[in-house]
Amino acid sequence: MPKCIKENLNNDEIVFLVQNKTYSDLFDFVAILKPDVLKPISSAQLKVNILTCVVNYKGEKLYFFVKGEIERLNTLQDSLESILSTHSLNIDDKIISTISSLCIQIRIINNEFRFNAVSEELTGEKNGISGANRLDKIYDIMIQLLGLLEKEDGIKIE
Repeated sequence: MPKCIKENLNNDEIVFLVQNKTYSDLFDFVAILKPDVLKPISSAQLKVNILTCVVNYKGEKLYFFVKGEIERLNTLQDSLESILSTHSLNIDDKIISTISSLCIQIRIINNEFRFNAVSEELTGEKNGISGANRLDKIYDIMIQLLGLLEKEDGIKIE
């Protein structure tokens, strides 16, 4: 979740479990998602909250918000690329495509955000932070990816 989201979208949570390789009747814990972003309304609420943060923040506050999100997204991108390079033969094509799309969007927001340093140097202030408008799309792709993972064999949600 973006750091600007102070209120939960809903109070529900979802637990992702993956089937144990040794004992097929057991499942291992993977993650807890709180709020449950797989609910249809949660995706729209998340998008509205992100766009509200972008609109309400100005100047340096917006700059540092986007910078923090990009740092978090870079960590995610590194992890996803590592997973793809290691397990690409065992992953469904639709999931690979979604992960690739997510990584591309993260690279694009990174490139756009780098423009901010040049802009600040030329104008002397932080106005019109580049890249902020892509955050909602990136989180939307993440939710799509979670939805695809939810449908995979060997993955159970509670």
